[in-house]
Parts: sequence; C-alpha cells; structure tokens
Amino acid sequence: MIFGGALSIVVLAPNLAWLALRPRDAERSAPTAAEPPLSRALELVGRAGVLAIPFFYDFAPVAAVERVAIVALLIAVALYYACWVRYFVGGRREASLYAPLFGLPLPMAVAPVVVFCLGAVLLRSIPSPWRRWCSAFPTSR
Repeated sequence: MIFGGALSIVVLAPNLAWLALRPRDAERSAPTAAEPPLSRALELVGRAGVLAIPFFYDFAPVAAVERVAIVALLIAVALYYACWVRYFVGGRREASLYAPLFGLPLPMAVAPVVVFCLGAVLLRSIPSPWRRWCSAFPTSR
C-alpha cells in the first residue's frame, strides 16, 4: 500500500507547491461560461478517486508487462517533474505550464494521466480482461 500512496503523493506534491507559488504573469481574464454543475461534480469525484484509490492497493510486480510499466511510469514521472522544474526555475511563467516538451503537447496534463494508468497496471487495479491479458506474460517467480 505504500507504493500506491507514494504514487499519488508524487503527482500531487508539485501541485501543492504551485498553490503557494502561482504564476507571476497570470493574466486576469474575463470569467468564462459557467461549467455545468454535474460536469464539475463528476470531475471532482474523478480527481478524488484517482488520488485516493491507489492508497488501497499493494505493489508486487511479477509479470514482464509490469516491469515494462515500471520503466514507462518512471519516464512519465521524470517528464512531469521536468515540466515542473521548467516552471519553477523559469520564473514561474504561466506559458511554461502549457508549453510542449519534447514535442508532447500539454505534457503537464498528459503525464499524470499516463502515470495513473501505468500505476493501475502495477497496482492491479484494472478491469479483469486487462488483468487476464497481463497474466498471459511470463513472471519472474
């Protein structure tokens, strides 16, 4: 269960720092159209679930696909943190939050999604058809 919690904390930590260190050049724009309350509620439930659910799963990679997932997860986390370093070191400019990195558009939005999807593979919190597919690969036991 420690790995699951660590996964959530690794993704959440820079966002907590961002709360204290907001962009220096953030533009005050006119309010946008109101988001439908149901849409907003579903988004909040999804965010809470993605961050909380990993705390309840244990980490025990044995299949070859899980070893590949670990490497891919580490690359995604490194990419995510590279974007945060670029933001904090680069003068906390708002544009750096949305700028592509290595050709990947919106890396600060894509990387956490990839991290949590790969985390689902590693924590085995995925639907059973995928689990059966993963178990078809050889294990290292």
